[in-house]
Amino acid sequence: GNTFSYSGRGRGMFSMDAGQGYDLRGASVFADRGNGEVQIRFDSAFGGETLQFRGRLERVTADAIEARLVDGINRGDAAPVDARARILLRDANRVRSIFIEGRARNQIFRVTYNE
Repeated sequence: GNTFSYSGRGRGMFSMDAGQGYDLRGASVFADRGNGEVQIRFDSAFGGETLQFRGRLERVTADAIEARLVDGINRGDAAPVDARARILLRDANRVRSIFIEGRARNQIFRVTYNE
């Protein structure tokens, strides 16, 4: 189909080169090939949807989704981002891992997440 939707529990980390960071506990991904939109959200000890991204799909295969992310929200603080996301899939309907690297507010950040 044209849409991919996933929500699950796992372990991950959000970190910034400035030293700020926190653990991630869950993730949800929604991708729509029809309009090219992707949304990625992460849960943490701070609550649900602590970290959120929105962007455009660049490539979709049977085992991976690649996207360019343009907007982000970190603990309620919204900012434009320039980032790339690679989402590896398991069985074409589950997320195996997510890796995001980019810049927000002139700082480099990274997200790693594994189911």
